[in-house]
Amino acid sequence: MLEPRRWLLLLIAAIVADVAMFSAVAWYLGWAWALANGAATGLLGLAVGVYCVWRYGGAVATRLDNDDRVDDHLLSGLLLLVAAFLLVMPGFISGVAGLVMLVPAVRRRMVRALRRRSVEGPAVLKIGEDRAQPSGEHQWPRVAA
Repeated sequence: MLEPRRWLLLLIAAIVADVAMFSAVAWYLGWAWALANGAATGLLGLAVGVYCVWRYGGAVATRLDNDDRVDDHLLSGLLLLVAAFLLVMPGFISGVAGLVMLVPAVRRRMVRALRRRSVEGPAVLKIGEDRAQPSGEHQWPRVAA
């Protein structure tokens, strides 16, 4: 897991890379094409975001209020919302990442990876007489698909 400082550095690097890519595309194709592409991906991201809130927003709120677990369908909806956020952000790298996340097969793989990571869960330490030892007994509960 990354520390907050490293997340901030990663975010700054992504913003700098997006600005550099936007400048390169604007220099190569012209500012009008670069701005048109930014506007098109922004509108697509807005449409996907509205769809996600309309389709998944109530279900997520209801399940979290009832302390139910989130299933793969809702995780896919959350990833769609992240894709919408990436599309709304100006920049070509974030736009391509958002477009890739719109592909259902990519989202299924990401959901599987998130499930594997969440099933492993954090390591629980048992404090012994002389030292702490990691214990493998704690795992996050699985959700039936």
